[in-house]
Amino acid sequence: MPFKLFDRFTSAVDVSDERYIHYQRKRLIPFTSTPFKSEPTFPSRQASKEYAPSISSRPPSLRSGRQNTGDSVSTTAYGPDRWDDEPVGERPPGWLELSGDLAWTATFSSLTSNTEITGGKSIVSYAVFFGMVWQLWASQATYDIKFYTNDWWHRLFFILQLCVYGGLAAFTSDFDIFWGLSEGEDIFVGDAGRLTAQAIAENTIRKKQLSFMGIALVIAISRSLLLIQYLRVAFYRSKHQISSWLHMLTPISIAISAVLFFACFSILKTVDQTRASSVVQLVLWGSAMLIELIGHAFTPDDSKDQLRGHGSITERLSTLTVIVMGEGLNGLCNTLKLSVNALGFGTKTIYQIGAIAIILYFFWLLYFDGFRKRLPPRKTKKEIWLLLHLPFHLFLILMLEASSNPLRDKIYQ
Repeated sequence: MPFKLFDRFTSAVDVSDERYIHYQRKRLIPFTSTPFKSEPTFPSRQASKEYAPSISSRPPSLRSGRQNTGDSVSTTAYGPDRWDDEPVGERPPGWLELSGDLAWTATFSSLTSNTEITGGKSIVSYAVFFGMVWQLWASQATYDIKFYTNDWWHRLFFILQLCVYGGLAAFTSDFDIFWGLSEGEDIFVGDAGRLTAQAIAENTIRKKQLSFMGIALVIAISRSLLLIQYLRVAFYRSKHQISSWLHMLTPISIAISAVLFFACFSILKTVDQTRASSVVQLVLWGSAMLIELIGHAFTPDDSKDQLRGHGSITERLSTLTVIVMGEGLNGLCNTLKLSVNALGFGTKTIYQIGAIAIILYFFWLLYFDGFRKRLPPRKTKKEIWLLLHLPFHLFLILMLEASSNPLRDKIYQ
């Protein structure tokens, strides 16, 4: 009996099957490809006039100047809303961006689980680390929405990016930004015959030093990887003859940031931890982040008519907000589970769950349902709008962590 099921493995390719040929060509992924169009097209004035209909031909809602706020691209009385942040052109699949956002969550998730946020110093330490890793995400997301192309180059760098996030998560145990700035605390020795207080102190110092060295090195590597990606974009700019020295501000600032983090790593490796070296380390970290922000702020945006594809930063931020909210809610639910197992399920627990649900609902309502998904028209306002998500995400995760502290205190009383 012939096995017709396997005939397709040995049959000849039908060159007349256009659908088959089309999908086979799409599977041919180049090593690298340009993010710019071969011949940038700009809308002419005539096309703009044709795009905006006359007042008499507009719907009644547009004649009165009101806006259509449906799910599609919104339209005003003057035609399409130019500032709606909608993805256009060739874009990576949504699951790929989601995978990167979830991997980034592992960085501060590990810090949250390994650090008890109870006082001012712990809040400042958490805010410093969260701000650094949030800046890593924002700089990479800004690059991806503009210059990501479907090639092996970006697939390789995506894997390296996941390794960076995993490396940061490995060095978050007992992260304390004030280490080295204050006097050492008394350490509980336990069995003095088994382990002396001096050995415990030396082990603690070594662990914290390795943690700071690892964070500085991993961030320096991440800046180097992003710099290589921007240099590739600069190469394609020169080929398309659309380069400007202003576009080099971002890679220059990232290069300076990488050098400062490598310098911080070198100082931590070669110099004993003192108050002076701790101050120098914090100054280098802060300077690196500030220089990078300034470089991004003064770099002009590329026109969407020049790029093969342009993503939506509002969609990326919305996804990140949901992930941050879910991470905080996950930690809160774990605390509630411990509280129910230890103290039982009473009326106070119901009240606390209800209060947290109301807070989360209004957070969601204000962010996702209270405003339209659009960007400000000016670049300065865009940058400010983007940076305001840092304190928003930080306060959101701290609020959820603080909500679980009263339950934690009852469990361990």
